Amino acid sequence: MLDAAPHRGKRLSFHQLGCCVLATSSTEDEGESGLAVVGDLAVVYTGVVDNLPELAAELRPAGLRDDEDAGKLLIAGFRVFGEDLAGKLRGVFAVLLTDGHRLIGFHDQMGFRSLFYRLDGNGIYAASEAKQVVAGSRIPKEPDLEAVERIFFDADDDQHSTALRGVLRLPKASLFMSDGTRLRSRTYWDPNRLLEQARLSDNELHDRFDQLMTQAVARTLTGRDVVSLSGGIDSPAVAAFAASEHRRLTGRPIPAISIVYPGYPSADERRYVELICAYLQIPLHTYEQSARPLDDLTGWARLLDGPATLLSIPECAEHYRHIHDLGFRTILTGHHAEAVFDERAYLLAYLLARGNFSVLWRHLKGQRSMGRSYRAIGRQLAGPFVPRRLARTYRRLKPMDRVAGVPQWLDARKLRGPVTRFDATVRKRWAGEQLSTWTRPEMWLEADEICQARCGVIVRRPWADVDLWEFFLSLPAAVKFGDVQRKGLVRRLLYGKLPSEVLERTDKTVFDEVGMAQLDYVGLRHWLSTPRHRLSGVNYRILAEHLQREDLRLADLRWVTDLASVQAFLAQW
Repeated sequence: MLDAAPHRGKRLSFHQLGCCVLATSSTEDEGESGLAVVGDLAVVYTGVVDNLPELAAELRPAGLRDDEDAGKLLIAGFRVFGEDLAGKLRGVFAVLLTDGHRLIGFHDQMGFRSLFYRLDGNGIYAASEAKQVVAGSRIPKEPDLEAVERIFFDADDDQHSTALRGVLRLPKASLFMSDGTRLRSRTYWDPNRLLEQARLSDNELHDRFDQLMTQAVARTLTGRDVVSLSGGIDSPAVAAFAASEHRRLTGRPIPAISIVYPGYPSADERRYVELICAYLQIPLHTYEQSARPLDDLTGWARLLDGPATLLSIPECAEHYRHIHDLGFRTILTGHHAEAVFDERAYLLAYLLARGNFSVLWRHLKGQRSMGRSYRAIGRQLAGPFVPRRLARTYRRLKPMDRVAGVPQWLDARKLRGPVTRFDATVRKRWAGEQLSTWTRPEMWLEADEICQARCGVIVRRPWADVDLWEFFLSLPAAVKFGDVQRKGLVRRLLYGKLPSEVLERTDKTVFDEVGMAQLDYVGLRHWLSTPRHRLSGVNYRILAEHLQREDLRLADLRWVTDLASVQAFLAQW
């Protein structure tokens, strides 16, 4: 199983306890994986547990010393808290723990560290990568074509299924326990109870945000850090809090790195990035990206355990390698920020249902001032109240050429999936969207984690810190979305921490020109003109005609790149 993922490192540790064998691997310059044995318990873990000092303090009355390593702390924590230990931990981690008779596995709440498993007549196999489970259980490595199709169409709501047949994924915020013949799993963290429960004054709101954002950023710092910086507010906010915390930790300013696009003014944020770095007094590294989405698709398809949709792995790899070559190992990003504090689906209807008429009126006036039509506003207000049967009929009969953003060579009905969201009230739909990042699988994270391991770096996303995310979930909609401005609350919370030119900028960065310039028609024709495997819902004949004429449009860009990744993955069989 370890040999199946050599990019995880050659520093190996093994231990057998009863009928269980545990093993871990790590690289020489990165010791984020470990194994520990204390008495009748053994544990292997990978990743980073951010709140180990707090856990140690809580366990001190049980006789634990302050200098115990992570593995021994996890074992001590399990002795005291049992399965509840999982919910007490923060960070990016996966853990397997055994007493020699049963195996317990869990990973972080957001699933940033993956955990896959298989239970069959020979026992249970669990690992960081699906291919390792295949290797350990000695089943044939073959794709699950239905799962691959759902992944491509972004219609897979099953957190268990994977692109490799016979391997299951442990859902986010879940744990399992197995004796090798049966398996029990459960969710150990449920944020539903937190939704809109907070009642804070403006001062309390600001103070609590500052406290939690400082904590979220400080947890990620190691001393070999860099901020991957853009000109928006998501990653600049991370940089603002990291600047002071990194100086406190190391005595040095935290560096930033940014990709620049001098040939594409609409995508180039260098002016804003330089302004941010000057304001925060941090050094800046820049470079021009040369990788393209189809680079070495064959090599990446062999390394990954499924198609890398919604993400350009070659471009990520170039970014990570560049950072590694500069001597950094931890990359702080602004990823997941919008999912944490700016998920607005069903907002107008929800405000109407809750009777928040003053806030609703501000949104209506704001949308009209921005040029939004009465018809578009009416759809936002009335759409979520449409009876489920009528909604199903409309979605089934709606002409395909009226589905925005879907190329003519795709069957848009495949994108729709089950209309379960129409089986709920407006309030439940609203809650579902607020929690969607937690409830839906994000397969691109698994590909990105493997890419990080291959490149020798770890990506940290402070906005997705559980305590910070719980704070934003607890805010009432009328507070979190008090006006029509996107990210308005966070912009106000960041005043004085970032330049006003950044917080008040009205121009938008778009990567349309960059994406169209990266279209590799030769590579696309190679993968898509006569593929060995064909997905239902894709009209390969029409697509081949577009590729021959080289007349793809912007709407095709994401789909054609993802389809090439799918075909490269399936071409292994």
